[in-house]
Amino acid sequence: MQKHHQPFGDIWTLAKGTNPSAPRLIRIRENLNPAVLELTLPHLLRISWSLRGEIEAGLPSEEETKELERFENRLVPRIENDGLSVLSAVITDSGKRHWYIYVSNVDAVSNDLHNMPQEIEPYPIELTLHRNEGWRFFRELIESCRGMTRPPGLEPHD
Repeated sequence: MQKHHQPFGDIWTLAKGTNPSAPRLIRIRENLNPAVLELTLPHLLRISWSLRGEIEAGLPSEEETKELERFENRLVPRIENDGLSVLSAVITDSGKRHWYIYVSNVDAVSNDLHNMPQEIEPYPIELTLHRNEGWRFFRELIESCRGMTRPPGLEPHD
C-alpha cells in the first residue's frame, strides 16, 4: 500500500473468523482513541464494494484484490490528510468489502469521494452514513476481535 501523511497513525491489527459460516477478515486500526475522537468525528461512513468474483466463499479474487487495494490507496490519502476523517476498519465477508470511516464534516468527505480519480467504470460502491454515538461500532468490533485468530503468516513481529 502507498505511504501518505497519516495524522492518526497507522497501527493495524488483522483478524480472521467466520460470519456465521463464511470467512471474515478484519483489519482494524488499533491506535485510535474513541474517548478523544468521538467528540470530533461523530459520524460513521460505511463504503461497501460488492465483490464480482469470489475464490473462497465471500473473499475476493487476486485480480479484484488489486482493484480493492488501488481504490483504498486512492481513498485514504484523500480523506485523511485534512484530519476530518479516519479509516477505522476494513471488513471483508459475505461477498463484500466494507471500509468504516469516522468523519466530522460529511459534506467535505462527500466532496473528496466525488473528486477521487476513477477507473474507466465508476467504482461499484455504496455509501451508508450513521451517527455512531460513542464510537459504539468501533468499540464493539475491537471487543469481537479478541476471540478471533490472526491469519497464518500475519503473526506480530518484534
